[in-house]
Amino acid sequence: MKYQAKIENGIVIDAIVVDDNFINTLDGVWIDYAEGERVGVGYTYNEIDGFRPPKPFPSWVWGGLDWDSPAPLPDQDNIYEWDEANLQWVMIYMKVV
Repeated sequence: MKYQAKIENGIVIDAIVVDDNFINTLDGVWIDYAEGERVGVGYTYNEIDGFRPPKPFPSWVWGGLDWDSPAPLPDQDNIYEWDEANLQWVMIYMKVV
């Protein structure tokens, strides 16, 4: 079995697992990826960086393994969402002890 992602204009438009012989019957540009590798529709691909998930917000930068926010997450105990307009995390749920 092969893990394949169909690429158009640098964007993943399909990701499938197929028999080795079946992939040769498909049209388009198909790139191998490893089982367990994060790949999905909407990811970008290029030969230098490989696959990247979609950028969640314009202010975020690529940190080597994932996108990083401009401000660190305040803590791991509560639930936050990113406020792009103010470039900060906003608590949406406080853990009750």
